[in-house]
Amino acid sequence: MAIKSFQNFVIAFALVTFIASPAAPETDRDTQRWINTHPRIKSIVITGNQFFSDSEIKGRLFSATYGFLANIKHKRRCHLHRETILRDTSEVKVMYLQEGFLSVKIQESFEMRPDSSAIVRISITEGSRYTLAASRITGEFKLDRRKVGEIMRDLKPGKALNPLQVRRIQLDLKRHFANSGYPYATINYIIDTSVNVDSVKVIFEIDPDSLARFGKIEIEGAEFFGSDAVRRELKIREGNLYRRDDILNSQKRLLRSGYFTSAQIHLLEENGSMLSAEEKYNPPFLVKVKERRRHYVSIRTGFAQDSVRDLVGELSLGWGKRNVFTTRRFELSGDGVFAFAGQNLISHTYRLRYVEPWFLGIRMPLSVSFEIEPGVRSLLQPFRIRRSRIDIQTEFRIEERFRLSMGGQYESVRIYDVDAATADSIRQTTGNSVRRKLYAAIRRDSRDHIFVPRHGTISEGRVEYFGGLLGGDANFVKFEGSFSRYKEFYDDVILATRVKGGYIAPFGSDQEAPSIDRFYVGGANSIRGYSKDELGPQGTDANGNPLALGAQVYILFNFEIRQPIFYKFWSSLFFDAGNGWDGPDDKRISIKGTAYSYGVGVQYLSPAGPIRLDYATRIPPDPLPAGSRWHFTILYAF
Repeated sequence: MAIKSFQNFVIAFALVTFIASPAAPETDRDTQRWINTHPRIKSIVITGNQFFSDSEIKGRLFSATYGFLANIKHKRRCHLHRETILRDTSEVKVMYLQEGFLSVKIQESFEMRPDSSAIVRISITEGSRYTLAASRITGEFKLDRRKVGEIMRDLKPGKALNPLQVRRIQLDLKRHFANSGYPYATINYIIDTSVNVDSVKVIFEIDPDSLARFGKIEIEGAEFFGSDAVRRELKIREGNLYRRDDILNSQKRLLRSGYFTSAQIHLLEENGSMLSAEEKYNPPFLVKVKERRRHYVSIRTGFAQDSVRDLVGELSLGWGKRNVFTTRRFELSGDGVFAFAGQNLISHTYRLRYVEPWFLGIRMPLSVSFEIEPGVRSLLQPFRIRRSRIDIQTEFRIEERFRLSMGGQYESVRIYDVDAATADSIRQTTGNSVRRKLYAAIRRDSRDHIFVPRHGTISEGRVEYFGGLLGGDANFVKFEGSFSRYKEFYDDVILATRVKGGYIAPFGSDQEAPSIDRFYVGGANSIRGYSKDELGPQGTDANGNPLALGAQVYILFNFEIRQPIFYKFWSSLFFDAGNGWDGPDDKRISIKGTAYSYGVGVQYLSPAGPIRLDYATRIPPDPLPAGSRWHFTILYAF
């Protein structure tokens, strides 16, 4: 039985380890030259398959039958290439291994047609299908066996044995031991096929070896910022229990600190010699960093529109120093907006910023900035507005994907060359009210990709307190939250959903919040059947043109199906619902008062994110007349 178990173990291990390198059939020179011309695949013939249908197998193959639409979507797959056999047989093997066919054999060959196109022939010998009878762990170790068993919970008796899953569990166990102080643990498994005809038993043999702790930590390359700037970011400490994840997280923290362009952590081996017996269980490490420049200059420029001019220019100049008091950062910058006609300066702003990277000795960067906008007198504005502001903010990462941020803002606005009563009127009519606030926000992001997530969620919540004890021209509390979920439910088809909402609660003598702080609904990132800010309370300006007033309550629901088309182009089908209202007592809050739209979109996945074109149509009952909208923008709506 032991010999048979070992033989089956070797077979399964070989299939898993070398699945990406099946033997290629011998071909003569003429056939090889023909394949190098990349002939079209006219048909695919599959024989020997009983468990999977032809269509199921063809759906997983790298090869695809040539056709007009197929050639657009899968141009490379519709032609023969040198790697065609390698990729076809690997895909089919994975299919069968996942369903318990441990000894499946795949043979593929190509046949030339008279017109030089190709017939792909795939012959399958399925062999026996095995299910799992039982699984167990052997070995003496001090770790919680219950937690080790949780890693193996996917191995369920009665289910098809998937050797790829067994291999993954082996790696997960190895990682678990390496994160618990046992980096030298040996974990093997045996697939025992002697239980009965079609059942197997999986046995994991664990030898934890001895407990290890981090040895001495040496720093190299910390010339400007000092070794303390490196050590405080490290999660590895001399004498601490060895954890592999602490090494990886230390590298991430060093790069995220903003002081280093690269960070490497590896075993310290003097003169290339092997570790001694003592060093093996107290391994020394070398942390090698490459520092960023101590001083830096930034220049940014661009063009935009404002409410009066068709084209204005923007210019920003900045200077910074990263090693003030060793590792504190200091920045000085100035921004200017100017009109090309007459070379008039529209506005200019100056900013001082100081960053304390470890506030109160905690890895919680504190940023303090002072900003002043002197204001410019113009022919259209016979007065001058000076605005000054102090911002304080900090962020604390509870874990890698979970962070808490908080801060405050103290603003002052002064209007010159007018009396006090006129100044108050100008502040209200021009939106230059004094806004002072405290805020806190929390965010958890478990997405697997920042631009095109296939799995994971984003949860966000934010509360802002304006006025009250802080003073200022407005008194209200603003709440906003959202939840987005992403799931790949079928062969690259991604289901994305989002729920988002907000509420503003004025207090004191105020009945409503300033327009600048309200919520605006409609557009490419909310309800796509409408233009930007078209939904919610509306009014008119002095010329009778529509004017968005902003909402004090809003809710959004978005549903989207995303799927690749070909190359880097994707498509989407979406449904949006929601609206904004004056407050919770607004009588328009109802099903009829909610806006609905649906549509389709096309995206190109650029390095900067998806560039998308959406077309959306409104659905009655509709707060506004029927219509549709095109939107062209970058990044997904959520």
